[in-house]
Amino acid sequence: MRFDDLFADLEAQASAQAQRELWDEAQELSRAERGRLDLGDRLRAGRQWRLRLVGGHGCAGRLLRVEADCLVLDQGGEQWCLQLAAVRSALAEGPGSQEGAGVGIAPATGAAAQLERGGQSLRAMLRRASRHRPPVKALVDDGSVYSARLMQVGQDHAELRGDEGTLVLGLAGVSAWVLEPLSGALGG
Repeated sequence: MRFDDLFADLEAQASAQAQRELWDEAQELSRAERGRLDLGDRLRAGRQWRLRLVGGHGCAGRLLRVEADCLVLDQGGEQWCLQLAAVRSALAEGPGSQEGAGVGIAPATGAAAQLERGGQSLRAMLRRASRHRPPVKALVDDGSVYSARLMQVGQDHAELRGDEGTLVLGLAGVSAWVLEPLSGALGG
């Protein structure tokens, strides 16, 4: 064996080892980055999702917005405002559902950036909606559903008015609020 061949082989092995180490480091950094994501970060807006919620409730549709503590999803024209804490599972649907949607993707720009995570709270969005006293469905954590008009929203509760009278619900116990089509109360 010639020394030139020996040195070339050693250089190739060293280069291959350096490539493996670089790849391993990149993979570790990627895992660390994924470890910092919360559910709201993972559920990228603009995608189709099938969600299961506390209380056995479920919905499927296009995610419009991810806010500070809630999601806004369009399901057949109805706007669903869901507490992030109430989401038990999320299944990506449609094209690209096998890709790591929301993971390892550069921040969106332009129009897509408007669909990214915002800073509004569930309470603020419901207060804005209550100005119009829209008909809503409140999907409660115990599995029950209340249909009435959203009258006002306090610090930790909402007041609904229906045929049976006034109902006060604690915000923490409601998995989702569903607004009828065309109300647009949560849209902007």
